[in-house]
Amino acid sequence: MATQMTTESTNTHDQAEIRQLIVDRQSAICAKDVDRIMAYYTTDVIYFESPATF
Repeated sequence: MATQMTTESTNTHDQAEIRQLIVDRQSAICAKDVDRIMAYYTTDVIYFESPATF
């Protein structure tokens, strides 16, 4: 039972962190703050976004 509660609380904490990261990134994008936007990326990864297909 204790393991299940720990797992649930960990999941809840992880979800809260992910939601906060999304909010922070959205805020940086809306503010057009390139430094804050780029802070989410690492230098050893090639990243690109594909255009919308609609």
